[in-house]
Amino acid sequence: MDYFAIDPNTCGLFPWSQKKDPPAQKRFPVADDRFPFGNTLFLHRPTIPTGTFVGSLLFIHQIEHLLLRVFAPLLTILAMPLAPLIQGLPALLRHHLLTPLVRNRFIQALYGFLSHPLIAPLMFLATLVIWQIPSLHDHAVQDPLLHDIMHLSMILSGFFFWWLIADPRKNARLPLGLRLIALWLVTIPNSLLGAYITLRKFPLYHVYDVLEGRWNIDRLLDQQLGGLLIWAPGAMMAVIGTGVILLLWMRSDDNASRDPGSGIPVT
Repeated sequence: MDYFAIDPNTCGLFPWSQKKDPPAQKRFPVADDRFPFGNTLFLHRPTIPTGTFVGSLLFIHQIEHLLLRVFAPLLTILAMPLAPLIQGLPALLRHHLLTPLVRNRFIQALYGFLSHPLIAPLMFLATLVIWQIPSLHDHAVQDPLLHDIMHLSMILSGFFFWWLIADPRKNARLPLGLRLIALWLVTIPNSLLGAYITLRKFPLYHVYDVLEGRWNIDRLLDQQLGGLLIWAPGAMMAVIGTGVILLLWMRSDDNASRDPGSGIPVT
């Protein structure tokens, strides 16, 4: 298997579940356009021509990792599709599969651990740094099973990290101010790793054949481009995350300025 993806049927299940209830009963603000787009990024191999070049060019592989770790999880979380998807499931699955699973103490403990404000950022960083170790990275590119494990770990760590940053609930585990600190602290080692890979004077990764020179790219240039795709998007990731947090902050202030009973601004 070359990639992990959400079941494409959920793209149809999501808008269908929104139509099950009359508008007056909708309680969840849903960005319908962001969920299918985030889902498409998980299904990017059929839609974005990266798969052919992943085993040949490091910088193409880093584009793939950027989609899996950052953009796909963040867009999916911003769409907040969980409640509509659950509503769209058959009652049999909701009551006899999903409910027992959610109430399972082991699952609850595991979720609590992985979503902890210290664990989620560390796991997000670890899946970046560990898989960039040259010997392990080269082996993962050559071994399909290990390659799948690499991508799955990036997807899961991305979801837990971005849920910590973009959680819109009032009882979120991390206050908005601390989210900004966590986001920018994660950016520092991300950028340092990218700078290290970019500025090395010799190739670190030997598994890529750089299309045998057909693009006039040698291994060192390929490595420099791949390092830049870790280095520069680190700052971009922080800016995007900061924008999300500021929007949540503004919405929180706006809600606090309204009368909770009437929805009319307090004067």
